[in-house]
Amino acid sequence: MTGAPAPMRLTAEITCPSCGCTFTGRWTEGRETAAQRCGSCGHVFDATWPGFTFEPQTVIISPSAEEPGHGAA
Repeated sequence: MTGAPAPMRLTAEITCPSCGCTFTGRWTEGRETAAQRCGSCGHVFDATWPGFTFEPQTVIISPSAEEPGHGAA
């Protein structure tokens, strides 16, 4: 069987904003947030994975005539 590998599952300790209980939250790799359910009070909320790092990138694409070595003849 071929195909993309299964996404990695990420976990971290988080605190329920409703009751203050600490539990293990679960996220899928590549997703910043995920719905979490507190096992103590049942409160469901979106939580950001504490290890998520996002660094925006700017990519500049120029016409080939402006690239070094591709100047107009």
